[in-house]
Amino acid sequence: MKPHKSHETHTRTLAKSITWRIAATLITFVAVFVFTGRMDWAVTLSILDLILKFVGYYIHERAWDRMDWGIIAPKPKTQ
Repeated sequence: MKPHKSHETHTRTLAKSITWRIAATLITFVAVFVFTGRMDWAVTLSILDLILKFVGYYIHERAWDRMDWGIIAPKPKTQ
């Protein structure tokens, strides 16, 4: 394996993780509430979902950032 050269900063990965988790948590909250009609279940499951999937997404993004597969190298600039 080649030495790692990051394509994305940890801050960018963290920002993407946060914005996606906000949207996904709202979807989970609404779905649980619609199906159960229970606010307590919707809140509890949304919080659990938020924590577990936030950590999973961050790890997933960092793992993908370590791979060069599918990355098109920029063409050298000519003068």
